[in-house]
Amino acid sequence: MNWAAGFAQLLKKLEKENTPKNPNFGPGAVSDWWKEHFSSEAGVVQEKEELFSNWFPISGLPETIFVHIFQPGYSRSLMMGSSAKLPPNRELANSIVTFAPTSDFPNSSSIFWQSSSYSVNDLLDDKHKTLIDAKDFNNVLVDLLRQAWESRLAESGLDLVEIASGDKCGYFRKDLLLNDRAPFDINGFKGGRYVVGYKTTNKEKGTLRYWHFGVSGRFYLRRKRYLAINPHVVFSDDGTTIWTNADRMHKAKMRQCSNWWNHHWRDRIFGTMAFLSEDGVIRLEVASDQAVTINLDPISFISPVLFHDPTNEGEEIDIEAQDDNSQDEMLDEDEWN
Repeated sequence: MNWAAGFAQLLKKLEKENTPKNPNFGPGAVSDWWKEHFSSEAGVVQEKEELFSNWFPISGLPETIFVHIFQPGYSRSLMMGSSAKLPPNRELANSIVTFAPTSDFPNSSSIFWQSSSYSVNDLLDDKHKTLIDAKDFNNVLVDLLRQAWESRLAESGLDLVEIASGDKCGYFRKDLLLNDRAPFDINGFKGGRYVVGYKTTNKEKGTLRYWHFGVSGRFYLRRKRYLAINPHVVFSDDGTTIWTNADRMHKAKMRQCSNWWNHHWRDRIFGTMAFLSEDGVIRLEVASDQAVTINLDPISFISPVLFHDPTNEGEEIDIEAQDDNSQDEMLDEDEWN
């Protein structure tokens, strides 16, 4: 049941019970309230509006993938235990699936017994069911891209923290960027936002609570191929060391982000993606000679109408107060101690 149907049922019930009505409230009162709180110019306008999503198209998915079978007695856990940096790979029985040839792995001749290559499209079309079915192979691809994405987050200088889903969130620590601001220029859409800030939680003691913007990503490869960016905000007492108490983090996020609207999140996502990019794209290395590319132009949608709010006209997205003392408040003692 949607809210409108539920509201209609509630009104019917109140009428049936002969619930007293306040004669001072009615359509006129609602109209007066609207005029008092909103501009007469505000409202739905019959004009099209382009809306940006948090989906970023990917391209350059390699056409070939390898299955490297381990030597007897060897395993992926032994291979991953080495200190060498390895390309993204996923375990499959007594082998690994990867975009990288054996030459990308140190001491490959002593690790792998046999190697075979397959067409990525054939596997997605379920043409090698005896090896792996299409659904499981899609999950393998998603995992390989996730590994490459999280490596890119770390290589860029972002710090990583594991979130509840098991994914890694890459977040900005204090002073990673000049003035802690992430500028962007995506398809002519320019701006910038702070990605680290603070709030004074106790003025007498000078106690600060730092917030850090971060992102995680999920890959989708079936109907459309894109990376969905999920925004996050984490907190610290010193601008570096992230809190580990999930409940404390949740309380702080509810306070800090209560006045963050769609454009605040959008701009910070754009700034983060621009930070991760080189020459206008984000390259995810999946092998020594192979990279998947993420386009900075997000998938957009066209709305047949737009909501005109004159109070937002002229808003400068390049200007934003870092210390939110205008909303300063004393926090619960267990939140900052």
